[in-house]
Order: sequence, then C-alpha cells, then structure tokens
Amino acid sequence: MKFDNVYFINGTAYAGKSTMVKLLAARHGGIACEENYHNAWLDRLDPKEFPGLCYTRDLKDWRHFIRRTPDEYEAWINTTSKECAAIELQMLEEIAAHGKPVFVDTNIPPEILHRVSDKAHVLIMLAEPQISVNRFFDRPDREKQFLYRLLTEEDDPKAAMENFRACLSRINSKEAYESFMNCGFKVLVRDDRRSVKETLVLAEHALGLPVDMMVLEEAVACIKEMETLFDRLSTVPDREGLAILTEYYEGGKWQYHYHLDELGLLPADLKRGVLSEDGVYNLLT
Repeated sequence: MKFDNVYFINGTAYAGKSTMVKLLAARHGGIACEENYHNAWLDRLDPKEFPGLCYTRDLKDWRHFIRRTPDEYEAWINTTSKECAAIELQMLEEIAAHGKPVFVDTNIPPEILHRVSDKAHVLIMLAEPQISVNRFFDRPDREKQFLYRLLTEEDDPKAAMENFRACLSRINSKEAYESFMNCGFKVLVRDDRRSVKETLVLAEHALGLPVDMMVLEEAVACIKEMETLFDRLSTVPDREGLAILTEYYEGGKWQYHYHLDELGLLPADLKRGVLSEDGVYNLLT
C-alpha cells in the first residue's frame, strides 16, 4: 500500500503540526485529518485488540490517567502509537479515495511512513524537548485544559503536575528528538521568531507543494530594503541604521531569509550581500 495524495506531518508536541495541517488543507483544497482523527473509529474497537486506544475510551475516572508513572505513560504511548498506525492506515484508504490531497497530523512511526509514503510527502516538525514539555498546556485545546484542571484539583497539585511533566519528558526526550531528526525525512524545527505564514511556506516547499508567493514577495522586498541599508552603512555607518540592521540580523528575519536562499526560493538576480553572514557580522562588530 502506497499513498500518492496523502501528506503526513509527524513530530513532537507543540511543534505546530495541527496548525500546518489545517492551513495546508485550506490553501491546497485538501482534507485535514487533524490530531486524534482516528477517534472517529473508537466505538468499533475491541479492547483486546486495541488496549491502548480503548484505555481512554473505557476510562471511568480520568484521575487514573494523570496519576500514572512515567514508565506506565511511556508504555501506553508506545502501544497506542502502534495501534493508531493500524487504524489510520485503514481510514486513509477511504479518505484518500475522494481524490483530494489529504493532510494528516499523525503519530505513525517513521519506519512505517517510509513504507507507505513517498519520502517527499512526509514532514517532521519538532519543538525543542523543553518546549514540548513546558508549554504543553499553553494551547486552548479542550482535552489539554481538561487534564490541566484535573491536575490542579489533586490533593497535591504541585506533585501531580511534576509527575505529569515527568511523563511528558519521557516521551519528549532528547533521544526521541534526535531519533526524529535522523529518521530520513525533511525536518522543520519550531522557531517562534517566524510567523505562521512564513512557517507555512517552509512546510509547502518541504512537501513539494506550490508556495505562497505573497510571503516570498514580502521577503524579497525586505531583503532589498536591508540590502540598501547594508550598502549605505558599509560606507557611512550611523547609530539608527545599525540598530535597524541589528534587529534584522538578531530578530529572526535574516535567518528566515537566509534559509529561503538556501532552499533556492529567492530570485536568482536578487542582490543579496546582506545575507552574507560574515559581511553583516563584520559591520555590526
């Protein structure tokens, strides 16, 4: 089984996977299979065959969920990931049959994705492990806020939160991060200095999709402006101009534009001396 019109996004928590899946589907006339979309089949599952997925379905007291040890949590995640892969692959056969591009927020392990997908149709999105853990409850997701409320209602909320964060740390470890980084697919690391639109362009390019030209045009306009400033400051430096160039260099825009250049997304005839790292560094120092 090989999916031709399905685009998979896997990775760590808080990396932006769900946001990209929704935006990609909207921009490219596709179907968004968002986080936990496999829940649509939960009612038909046998707990003997799918104990991981049925654990939450049949759970009577969710306090049991948040009180598990890191070992128990990790074992459940690993079991559920394998079960999700089996369910998702069956669901995707039906969804892909509609003929539209399908964008999937998935936990299907990379080794399986290598077998069922073209390499160019998979993107790994990562957040640094401490971000995945420390900002897990920052999003307004109903499920996450429900768990957060349960933790605050425990007899010792601080200890309960520490235990749950230890569970999250186990599955968002540096080892897991490195495993994703080296799994053979293109990787996009979260950078809060990028806008959502800028990240979307990188995701589109990684998946071989047409990119948002308006974002590229904005980037080119900014580079031209900074190039003019760079040329002027190289001859007649002034404090205000150096402050603007410093913000451009250190605030994330320079890094993003440099990355676009590396990917070949900027016009060949664009003057880009300002994207020379040594040139800007030497001027600013």
